[in-house]
Amino acid sequence: SALVQRGMQVDVAEIEPRMEAVARQYFGLPDAVKVHAADGRAFVNRSHEQWDVLFLDAFAGENPPWYLMTGEGLQAIKARLAPGGRLLINSVTRKEGHSAGLDRLEAWLVQVFGQTLVFVEQPHENSSLNLVNACTVSGEALKAATGDYPGEALPWVAQRAEALIGHGRPARPGTATHDDRSDLDAADAGLRQEWRKVVLSQMGAQVLGD
Repeated sequence: SALVQRGMQVDVAEIEPRMEAVARQYFGLPDAVKVHAADGRAFVNRSHEQWDVLFLDAFAGENPPWYLMTGEGLQAIKARLAPGGRLLINSVTRKEGHSAGLDRLEAWLVQVFGQTLVFVEQPHENSSLNLVNACTVSGEALKAATGDYPGEALPWVAQRAEALIGHGRPARPGTATHDDRSDLDAADAGLRQEWRKVVLSQMGAQVLGD
């Protein structure tokens, strides 16, 4: 919705068909947003279009779609980026800024895109959680933006964003996984179990209902 308000054309790939109706009825998703009921990788495999910015945020579940984070998956995504485009990924890691899943993702981003910056959220002072968000930005000739943020953000969102400015680190090369030899489900199992406990404690067992 925020992107459409800024005059951008937006396409969404959403694997759960019912989410479009929910988003339009309860969250005011504009009619201008075109929603494609498809798995993300299947969508980029079939598409011939290119976009200036691609957002990948498919990691809230206990078993994230690992096939989006292999070399083959990221190559397919890169093919859908226009020249000078950017891939933004939102994921979860441990507060130290390291986890097996993030390490593998960084390794492939370095190989596929060459340049990637990683922004790890700082944990709250009073928080006992060992989990934080990690955002990556990939593309050619990355450089810091100048000027004020051209939109509005909730105060707590703006505060967190400001804390990340200037603190992006280069992605690290390392062990990368292919479609036919991916261990991401096993490598991040412990982190996902912690994430599940956090969700249950904050939202209750009803979150598991259909």
